[in-house]
Amino acid sequence: MMQIVPLSAPGQHGLPLDKIYHFLTISLLVLMFYVAHYSLAKSIIFSALIGGVGELIQIPLSYRSASWADWGTELLGIFLMAVAIGRLVARSQKLIG
Repeated sequence: MMQIVPLSAPGQHGLPLDKIYHFLTISLLVLMFYVAHYSLAKSIIFSALIGGVGELIQIPLSYRSASWADWGTELLGIFLMAVAIGRLVARSQKLIG
């Protein structure tokens, strides 16, 4: 059974620090998408879009599940971002050198 952990009072959405984390994550994803678009790296664009959709879905929620599914999706998002950043760095090094 899924347990719901409230993060804010009714009518409010999330913690301020949580919103800052989402803003920083989305900013990083937008930067990755912008750079990947101009380097034509399709796999990086796809990873950035998947991570961005995951973050956008979480923003309006006033709660976050404490289930294994929530942990799994968070870890998947982090993994996709790490893969995308690694590919972006490798591609930029190939273009430079």
